[in-house]
Amino acid sequence: MFDSDHNSIFQSDLCQRLVVHSILLTFLVILLCTSLYPSSAFIVGLLSSACAALGTYEMGAMVRIKFPFSFTRYSALGSAIFIALTCLTARCKMYFPEHIDLLPWFFLFFWTIRLVFKSRHYKLGPIGSTGLALFCMLYVSLPIRLFLHILYGFVHTDTPFVGIWWAIFLIATTKSSDIFGYFFGKAFGKKRIAPVISPNKTVVGFIAGCCGSILVSLLFYSHLPKAFADQIAVPRILVALGTVLGVSGFFGDIIESTFKRDAQIKNSSDLESIGGMLDVLDSLLLSTPIVYAILLITQNRTFLG
Repeated sequence: MFDSDHNSIFQSDLCQRLVVHSILLTFLVILLCTSLYPSSAFIVGLLSSACAALGTYEMGAMVRIKFPFSFTRYSALGSAIFIALTCLTARCKMYFPEHIDLLPWFFLFFWTIRLVFKSRHYKLGPIGSTGLALFCMLYVSLPIRLFLHILYGFVHTDTPFVGIWWAIFLIATTKSSDIFGYFFGKAFGKKRIAPVISPNKTVVGFIAGCCGSILVSLLFYSHLPKAFADQIAVPRILVALGTVLGVSGFFGDIIESTFKRDAQIKNSSDLESIGGMLDVLDSLLLSTPIVYAILLITQNRTFLG
């Protein structure tokens, strides 16, 4: 009787997650493929800012459980503006002065100075409040900023769609690790890999997740467009990169689970079939800087990082 109820719950959760994530991924792929057009670029900036604001707010809400932190909304608004400026400068960099990409950092600097003075009369004081606010903002916003630079890092070249290809590769490999790890771990996983931090993570799930990201990276490698071949210095690196992204995605999830365990909550929010924005972004928060670094190293002549 228990096994029957457990299986029905799992199947219901499986169907719900498949439907929701399929819709989201379809919309995301369409949006990314058209992201070079002004109207789509505006939507990308709007959605990226919203993701940064929600993720920062959720992080601030977890901090507030442990500390008397009073700047959750302030941090979320700062993240939204920081990412909006990043999207503008990354997409339209060729139309602005040479060092326009410093604009978001100048904003963040003066936003932080304002916070120092605002927090003088709060319990945590300027040091505690500013430190926590910056961590909440940068933990979420910095990877999103790097993702936007990956997406628009080749707009000045003859093949501007290379950035879109890399962005889709990053999401596909990382999220395939999540999907394979979740379903195979639920179905076959018994030995837990981090029982204290994340009881649902199993050895089978971790291995399946890595295999899933390797499989997707192989598909990308085997269907690499000829027009992009010259823009990718070492095509075979894609397969190795798939393995790295599978592992980094797992540890990104573990890090967020550590925060949730410390705050004694199950999900970062109550969004149906998703959990929260941090639950969606967690695996990408570590994977994105890795892809960005690879592009800086291997594509330094064409990639505008």
